[in-house]
Amino acid sequence: NLNENLFNLIENFYMEQFYLIGNFLTSFKSDLIYPKSIKLLDLSRNRLESMKDFHLEKFHSLSYLNLSFNNFKLIDYLLFNSNQIELIDLSFNRIENLNSLYFNQEPIGENLKILLNSNCLNQLPI
Repeated sequence: NLNENLFNLIENFYMEQFYLIGNFLTSFKSDLIYPKSIKLLDLSRNRLESMKDFHLEKFHSLSYLNLSFNNFKLIDYLLFNSNQIELIDLSFNRIENLNSLYFNQEPIGENLKILLNSNCLNQLPI
């Protein structure tokens, strides 16, 4: 089956870093097929507003996520399935509420950083 072979080729393609900086993106469909080896995902300096189509749990090796300088206002939840996550950069958005961060696996490093500077925060997860 051609579709299945293409899916396996893309998913098993080795790529550690994926940069989409400053492309005026308004959405990012993470339910599409991406290499499972991605460690760094940089979507900064776009026009992203919603996390509803973000399925970050499929990035099992993710250690660095940069969503800074976008137009997020509300983040209901972020779900991570990587125990290697070291940095989550949500700075310079318009975030008023960040309701929940979930980790399916406890991060192995003691240096997890979550950057939230230059937002409009009213609520943080407890």
